[in-house]
Amino acid sequence: MVVLLSSLAQVEPGMDQRNVAFEAEYEVRVTDITEGGVRRESRELFRLYRDARGRSRLEGATVDKGRVVLRYALLTDLRRHRALLLDLATGKPVDPCHAPAGGAPPAAGLPLVGRPSAVEVGDASEEGSKVNDLGETQIEGLEARGLRVSTPSSTTEVWTARQIDQPPLLVRTMGPTRESTARLFNVRLIEPDPRLFSALDDR
Repeated sequence: MVVLLSSLAQVEPGMDQRNVAFEAEYEVRVTDITEGGVRRESRELFRLYRDARGRSRLEGATVDKGRVVLRYALLTDLRRHRALLLDLATGKPVDPCHAPAGGAPPAAGLPLVGRPSAVEVGDASEEGSKVNDLGETQIEGLEARGLRVSTPSSTTEVWTARQIDQPPLLVRTMGPTRESTARLFNVRLIEPDPRLFSALDDR
């Protein structure tokens, strides 16, 4: 899985500061390129929800040797400092420290849905690096603003919606040995079913 942004960009001036409720699919594609030019691609899909209270729910699965180990929902409520990992097969909480081998979701690679802090898109201070404003465009029917960070080793584009401040609508990184894309699609600006977050209220 691609290691996604460890934290997300500061909300730009003029961006909507409210928690905009939405549902979306989230896709991560990674292509590793060997010295011989052989390309090996992997793809993961998630379902992502956020409500107007800022709570999030990420549904996915962990796979070990081609076998699904755990279908999970990762719920977070940053305002109340709560997080919960649910086994979707049983509906019961899972302790990530005691999950089956390969069962806990790799948190470093999951899209973050809390309030943003600072962004890491490579090291923009690296010698020879450049940051370019890509302006605005429409992605998934939403107004988005783009930023390109170019370093000697890679180029990354980040497109962030004005309404959905995070995760970004699209993050694309190109390097000599790895290409990765993480994107939101099928975005619907609706309030998710409250029952999706009920396990947070029970704790």
